[in-house]
Amino acid sequence: MTTTTEGALATSDEASVAPFILEAVKDIALPRGVPKARGTYDHLEGAKGVLDGVLNIGRFMRHGVKWARDLVDTHPPVFCVRFGPEMNVCIADPDEILAAFRNDSGAFSAAIAWKKSFDGIDDNDGRIRGPLFSDLHAHRDVRKLLAPAFSQAAMAGYLEVAYPMFEATIDRWVERGAIDSKSEIRSLLAAVAGRIFVGFTEPADQVALDHWMKDVWRAPLAIIRNPYLDPNWRAARRAYRAVMAKLESLVRERRSTPTNDLLGRVASSTETVASDLDDDFARASVVLNIMLGAFDTTASGLASFVYLLAKHPEWQEKLREEALTLGKRPVAFDETRSLDLCDRAWKETLRLYPVTPAPPRVTLRDIDVAGYHIPAGSTVALVLNAQMFNRKIWSDPDRFDPDRFSPERAEDKRSRGGYLPFGAGPHTCIGMQLANAEVKAFVHALLVRCRFRLERDYEGTHRYEPMGMVSGKVRLVVERL
Repeated sequence: MTTTTEGALATSDEASVAPFILEAVKDIALPRGVPKARGTYDHLEGAKGVLDGVLNIGRFMRHGVKWARDLVDTHPPVFCVRFGPEMNVCIADPDEILAAFRNDSGAFSAAIAWKKSFDGIDDNDGRIRGPLFSDLHAHRDVRKLLAPAFSQAAMAGYLEVAYPMFEATIDRWVERGAIDSKSEIRSLLAAVAGRIFVGFTEPADQVALDHWMKDVWRAPLAIIRNPYLDPNWRAARRAYRAVMAKLESLVRERRSTPTNDLLGRVASSTETVASDLDDDFARASVVLNIMLGAFDTTASGLASFVYLLAKHPEWQEKLREEALTLGKRPVAFDETRSLDLCDRAWKETLRLYPVTPAPPRVTLRDIDVAGYHIPAGSTVALVLNAQMFNRKIWSDPDRFDPDRFSPERAEDKRSRGGYLPFGAGPHTCIGMQLANAEVKAFVHALLVRCRFRLERDYEGTHRYEPMGMVSGKVRLVVERL
C-alpha cells in the first residue's frame, strides 16, 4: 500500500481504482476533491440533454416517486438521467441495488458521491467529516466515535426527553381541535431534534436550527454553484457557515462540560479514533452530518404516517388498541419494540411514501452492471424508491396494506433489495433504531389521547420537499378520546 501527502489510500487494491480518480480525491476513504467522469453514455438510454437536467429537478420535486416509477417502467435496468448539471447512471434492479450498497467488489464510493452533492459548500470543505462523507477506515472511525451517542442507553435517554414534548404538543393540538399536521409535525420534530441532538431548549434556537438544516439541503438542488447566480447555493452556503459556527462553539464548550445530548456525547467521547477527528471542527462536522441524515427524514415520514392513519380509520383503531395495552403513560425505548402493528404500518408508510429517493454512489473504475457498461467516475443513482412498487415483489403495490409485513406474508422478504428504506451494507443508517422508536413513541402518545380525521378527504400523492412525503397540508380534525 502506498501513501500520498493527504494520507494513506484506504484500499487493498489501489491499482483497481482509476488513476484520474486517485489524482482528484487523494484519499478514497476521505476524499479531498471530486473526479469528473471521462467515459461516454451514448450506449445507455435516457434523457441526457441540458434542458432535461433543468426540467428533471422540477419533475423530481412535483411528481416524486411516480416520476421514478415511470422512468423504471420505460427503461432497461441501467439508464441515464441528467439531474441539474449532473449526469446520473440509474440502477433500477433490486439485486444490483443491494450489491452496490454492500459494495463487496469495492467498485463504488459513497463518500465521493456525497461530497459531489455538497462540494464547495464550505471554502475548506475538504475537512468535512461524518458517515456520509467517508468510506473504509475513515467511515469505521466515525462510526466508532458515534457509538456512545447511539448506544441503547443513550437512545433510551433521548426518548425520555422526547416523549414529554410529544405529550405537551399533542395536548395543545387537542385543545385547538384542528391542525395543519405536516407543519406542526415538522415544528415538533425540529424542537425534539434540537433538544436531543444539540441540547437546545430555547424555541428561537430550535427554529434557527430548523431553518439552517432546511437550507443546507438546498445544496444538491443547485444548478449553478455560484452564490450570485443560484439562490439555492447561496442559501446553502450561508446556512452551512452559520450552523457550523454554532456547532463548533458548542463542541468546544462541552468537551469539558459533557451533556447527555448527542453533540455532548460526541464532543466528550474518549474513543480512540484517527487524530483528524479530535479537533472541534471535525466533531461538529460529524454532528452536522448526523442531522443531515435525520433532521428532516423522520418528520417527513411521520407526516405521511399520520395522513395514512387519518385516511384509514380502521387501522388507526387497530393501532390505538395496541397502544392502550401499554397504558396512557410514557413508553420506554425497549417497549416500542412490542408495538408490532404500529411497526407494520410504519413500514408500509415508508414503502408508499419513500423518504429517500435514490442514494448516490460514484464508480471507482469501469464496471459492468446487469450487462451494461458504466465508466469510472460516474455518478450512480440507486433507484430504491421505485422498488417499493415493484409488482414482482409487492401484491397490489398502490394499496395501503400493512399486513404485507406480517410474518405470514412477509412480502418484504421476497427480494433482499426490494425494501431498503434505511439503506444496506456499511452505510446503513446509523440512526435507524432511534428513528423507528421515536415514530412509534409519537404515535403512541397521539393515539392514547385523541382520534383524528382529515378535515377534507383527498388522495395524497408523493412529492419531494426535498424529502419524500405525502402532498398537501394534511389538515386534521383532532378529537379528545
